[in-house]
Amino acid sequence: MKLSNALLVLMIPILIASCSEHKKKKSKFVQEELNTFLFRTEYFISDVDQNFSFPDWFNDSLVAERNIQTITHQWYSVASGEDLSSPLQKTRIYTFDASGQLLAVQQKRFYENQEVENITFQYEDAPDEMGFAELTSIDSLHPNSPIEYHTYHKEEYQDAYAVYENDHNGDFLFCLLRKRLQGIVSVDSLFAPTPDDIVQYGRPTQPYRRYQVENLVKEKNVQRFGYFKKSTELRYMISDSYPFSNKTYVTVDSKGKCTGFIDSTFSADEYLNRTVSTFSYDEHKLPSRLTHTGMRNGNYETFEYSFFE
Repeated sequence: MKLSNALLVLMIPILIASCSEHKKKKSKFVQEELNTFLFRTEYFISDVDQNFSFPDWFNDSLVAERNIQTITHQWYSVASGEDLSSPLQKTRIYTFDASGQLLAVQQKRFYENQEVENITFQYEDAPDEMGFAELTSIDSLHPNSPIEYHTYHKEEYQDAYAVYENDHNGDFLFCLLRKRLQGIVSVDSLFAPTPDDIVQYGRPTQPYRRYQVENLVKEKNVQRFGYFKKSTELRYMISDSYPFSNKTYVTVDSKGKCTGFIDSTFSADEYLNRTVSTFSYDEHKLPSRLTHTGMRNGNYETFEYSFFE
């Protein structure tokens, strides 16, 4: 007994040290929380910026606090050959009122320095409880042939789900709001979706799973979403489209500032490539540039602001 007690006494410090070391190792993987950020993070790591009917792209209270009147977002591609200037691909101008509400978006696209799109979306009112906003559009180049955007009209609201129809192709967006209905069998019995329709679990502006249906009961093009606990903004998105999968997640420094994003691509769990995107900030502590390195090496985006006096 004395020997076993002595061994136990000797083992206690080792066990404590082991537990302490385990806690230290676990703490390295703790995700920093995101502080208030001008842009909603989903604007950069999902395709919501192409859906103009749900313009939940900005923190409106911060827009109002900073007296921001317009934000100009520009996308540049890699210069090629002897041309040292980076070609402008796309530009957007967002216009706000003094309360931070988005009033209009003008989008232009360019190809070989030629303007190929010029469209303006004007919002008739603030978004409703689902984040949906009625809009009118003015297309100065190709009113019957949209290049890159989606708009919807509200089809049906119920306590358990919301349904929207795409204005351009007639496809539906089905949003299941109650967990008891969030299953492929329930979806089929309620909506009988076509392979082009989109099924989403969660609110339109805060999904946690999105997919399309193949052969009635098989999910395809699956996207999964995770959120920061405190800010409830998008933390990561995982997309599966056989044989590839993609994960994009937000990077945050120790002070809670968004530093950028990392986008990684895999095939059958084998790592293929990644792009690291990094923010630069101006003297107002607002994002001024987003630089991409890796597969999109050389591409970058800029942000300019005008303010209410």
